[in-house]
Amino acid sequence: MRKNILRIKLAFTIIWVNVVYLIVTFSIEYINRSLFYNYGSFGNYIDFILFLFATKVMPLTVIYFIILFVVLKPLQAATNQLRSGRELDEQLRQKALKNILHMSRTLIIANISGYVIGVILRLYTEYGYPQLDSYEGWIQILYGFALGATLSLIQISINNLLLIDSKRLFKLHYLEKKNNIENVFGIRIFWVGLFLIIYVSLYIYDNMRNSYEQEIKYPALLESVVKKEITIEQAEGLCGKQHR
Repeated sequence: MRKNILRIKLAFTIIWVNVVYLIVTFSIEYINRSLFYNYGSFGNYIDFILFLFATKVMPLTVIYFIILFVVLKPLQAATNQLRSGRELDEQLRQKALKNILHMSRTLIIANISGYVIGVILRLYTEYGYPQLDSYEGWIQILYGFALGATLSLIQISINNLLLIDSKRLFKLHYLEKKNNIENVFGIRIFWVGLFLIIYVSLYIYDNMRNSYEQEIKYPALLESVVKKEITIEQAEGLCGKQHR
């Protein structure tokens, strides 16, 4: 286990950052829906979260964890050798350096693709098709893209801290220069801020649109209930679907 601790930490970042984000988001969402929409019992919401994690979140994150764990094998092997005082052959050194230099790109691709795939799967589950021919469908995909990009930048910052010792072992001194660190930090803050603005804007838009659609839909559902065309439970289910 200790021989693989570095790549376990690096790969596990993609799991715990996403899980923490989703737990916080779902908790806020539940409070919002409970206060304004009488969403239902906390137990039912926990069941929903567990189902979502089991069917969509964890399968994708575990797959990416395994991929990263395998891909980072050269970096782990090289780090272990350097810590034990042994010299590296050039082939292993180049593979390990590629792991370090391509870490950011790998995390960005993994997170963005994961959230975009997750959005498409959710749309397909709810509507029977991914809605790629509609404005709303593409808004949801852009929402997933912005969220994946934001979380990947957070993961990159965390993994850069985890990689400090490895970078020093590889004598990557240029990474320690003050000006370079400030430039990289400033650029990263800019992109995090930009993607957060996009994400929050789309989140607000989506919730406002759902609320507006429910307000329009409510009179027709009420009339259907009065005429006994549908039950109250069915009406609540149709309204609840608007607030996902």
